[in-house]
Amino acid sequence: MNHIALKYNGTLPGLAAFLEAHFKNPQSIPLEVSCIIQAPISQESALNELIEKMVAQYHLEERREHLKEGLPEVFDFIRRGTKINAIKTLREITRFGLKEAKELVEGDLLTAYLLQYPEQEGVID
Repeated sequence: MNHIALKYNGTLPGLAAFLEAHFKNPQSIPLEVSCIIQAPISQESALNELIEKMVAQYHLEERREHLKEGLPEVFDFIRRGTKINAIKTLREITRFGLKEAKELVEGDLLTAYLLQYPEQEGVID
């Protein structure tokens, strides 16, 4: 038996439509379903979790409040595709150098943004 992995993010009633969109005759396919039910996480909770990870990883205890105030602005710049402004703002709130801030914006923060807002497309040139 061949195995096919598909990622479906939606409700159980929408699963049939999803399968019909991917297969000509989904009723004829033996189906074994495994799922992960994930409770929705609020944007505020996701942001607080990211801040705590950054505080621990980069020893930014004294910058915690600045991160809470400034990271939403950094995410907004990422969403709009203005990498330079995202880097500049991150440098202001963390006191990081250019290289550190650039690596974070192009790496971890972009990933965190895309995970937090999967329906958005972050455009970073």
